[in-house]
Amino acid sequence: MELTGIHYMPGLDQSEDLTTTDKEVMKKLQEQAQLEMADNLCKQNEGVKSAANKEIVACNSNVIIKLYDRNPYRSIKTSASGIIYGLDGHEMYFSHESGEMEESHQEIICAEVIAIGPECKNVKVGEDVYCRNIPVPIPFDNQGYYAITEQNIICRIVNKN
Repeated sequence: MELTGIHYMPGLDQSEDLTTTDKEVMKKLQEQAQLEMADNLCKQNEGVKSAANKEIVACNSNVIIKLYDRNPYRSIKTSASGIIYGLDGHEMYFSHESGEMEESHQEIICAEVIAIGPECKNVKVGEDVYCRNIPVPIPFDNQGYYAITEQNIICRIVNKN
């Protein structure tokens, strides 16, 4: 590649411009880069504590939640004129203005309560809640947990008696 004056640009298909030797060199370089990246990722796991026998416990008035991918209590509907309503969170929809798929943004999210702090008075573990879209991610064993204060929970979803 250097010998022929051809420069490799990652992400571009330049296979027709390369000689067999250049292709072999490029393949070896890619394999070496992938091995180095894998080695670096494995080194990041050194010293990581196991979460196998651990549970997450919230402190003070904090609530640990797990966000739903989509709001389980809302369905998307289309009116007779073709207007789509009921979009929630960050769902994709077709915009007639831009002619492209766009993401809807809503500042209220639905989540399941995983743990509550000792000062929490209004929510219980296992309940579904609506809260403001400001939770802080909790990097605990890749569980997808977030923390939020009880004051940022707008309402709970409970069964009718």
